[in-house]
Amino acid sequence: MKMKNTLVLGITFLLVLAGTVQAQQQQSQAMGIPPDSPFYFFQGWSEGFHGMFRGGDPEFHEELAMRRQAEIWYLEEKGEEGLIERLRLRERAQEHFEEAQRMRQMAQQRASEQANVPEQESPPGPGGAGTQGTGGQGTGSQEGTQGTGGQTGSFVLMVSDTPADIADFESLVVSFSKARIFSVENNSEGFEEYQLNGTSVDLTQVVGEKAISVLNVELAEGTYNKVEMHVSEVNGTVNGTQVDVEVPSNKLQIVRSFQIKAGETTKFVFDINVVKKGHSDEYNLLPVIGKSGIVGQDLQEEEVEETECTVDEDCQENEICVEGECQGAEEPECTEDSDCGENQTCVENVCMEMEQVECTEDEDCGENETCVEGECEPFE
Repeated sequence: MKMKNTLVLGITFLLVLAGTVQAQQQQSQAMGIPPDSPFYFFQGWSEGFHGMFRGGDPEFHEELAMRRQAEIWYLEEKGEEGLIERLRLRERAQEHFEEAQRMRQMAQQRASEQANVPEQESPPGPGGAGTQGTGGQGTGSQEGTQGTGGQTGSFVLMVSDTPADIADFESLVVSFSKARIFSVENNSEGFEEYQLNGTSVDLTQVVGEKAISVLNVELAEGTYNKVEMHVSEVNGTVNGTQVDVEVPSNKLQIVRSFQIKAGETTKFVFDINVVKKGHSDEYNLLPVIGKSGIVGQDLQEEEVEETECTVDEDCQENEICVEGECQGAEEPECTEDSDCGENQTCVENVCMEMEQVECTEDEDCGENETCVEGECEPFE
């Protein structure tokens, strides 16, 4: 009887714990159980259990890395830096991320090795020993590889942004200095480097399905496994104020295998996410592996909408970028009074009759009024 009562109490206790854990998980799905919760150890048990089945899946380790990062931001917001150190959250986040990268690289290397296994030689015939087929793997430069027979295909690198904290920004202009495209051939890694010379993308203009091309080059036919983008400058504006947006190591990278085929065009979408650090005015730029990849392979065609421009510099002379399209810039009617006729004045690039103009600047108006298109209006 006593054992039965103990068992009932034990089951009841576990149910209460489970209910508490479930409530905490619903409060923060991305983070899971808060690291300052007395039930945080359940998180470790759960991750260990799932690790038995998904330990070899790089996406599992990416999820854990993002969970650790969410926990860090949660504790930073509460001012509990000491707990971050005690739980080694930063080190664990980096370890998960590196493990995911290592797994992807190993898988791609194995696939490359299998693809490069030579065909079995033909048995000797009457005329002597058989020979292997022609068109073997070509050689490449020290920092890059050339494909079979020197054939090439077009490679288009596009930038997109995942909907998240980007909604905070009026503009978020990221300038890129260069891009590196990595390949693994003959068990050695090389890369092709392309200068982007400060090519800029306003991420607020390429949210969700929208994407813009930043590189269009010919690549040697073959297997590639990583795209790296180096950032030279980031300018973000929130509520009219410049905010700090950091890029770890000043570069973003996506590890994902893809093929370049001779005579074909391959479009690679590089998805970026801007994430706010707690309740601070600081943000981080992070690559989004799950939303990046080859159009038509990793991403559906209808999931990508190509944008013509995000900043005026993407357009021709005398054109400006308006909602992703280059449009002719209208010439102003005037820039100063001398551009207008007699008894006229220039107000906000428009010539107006002097008698119609109540003001030309705020000082011409009364207190709590502002000058708008030649008329004094109360401040809103």
